[in-house]
Amino acid sequence: MKIAKWVEQTGGSFAWVIGDRTLARVCSVDGRWRTTWRGETDRGYAMLTDDFPTAHDACLAAEKHWPPPGQYFSGWLESKNGGYFRKFGSRRVVYVRQAAEGWYAVQADGKLLGNSGKVSWFTTAVDACAAVEKELYTPVDADPFLGPMDRWEWMKLKRTDLAA
Repeated sequence: MKIAKWVEQTGGSFAWVIGDRTLARVCSVDGRWRTTWRGETDRGYAMLTDDFPTAHDACLAAEKHWPPPGQYFSGWLESKNGGYFRKFGSRRVVYVRQAAEGWYAVQADGKLLGNSGKVSWFTTAVDACAAVEKELYTPVDADPFLGPMDRWEWMKLKRTDLAA
């Protein structure tokens, strides 16, 4: 599984790195933080137009505006807020995060990945990411005799469901 990770660089800047490929950089210029991308421009990189007060804020802006024009990456990206995320198409974002019970998958709209009407908890982030990919890429089987344990589903829970 491909996961791009935030790596602190010499001098305090950060880079989103996978192997020897740098996807984005966050660095300080005159006390303000900026995000630059590797991409298809005449200079070989593009930059978010805003400056940010902290490196953390600049990293979160990079996450929100990923991917930049001309950039494609089909793997998971480490989030500065913990866990990982991946964008499927231009709108669908899925996060894999850790809680006391284990790892879970949640979409940007708050729906959780589950099975048989219950939230699924995973031992590792890799297991949760693999389940998200399986749900996305496995064709829906209309067989009425297929057991419910063989199907992933995105569920919207009420706060009362979480207290149980």
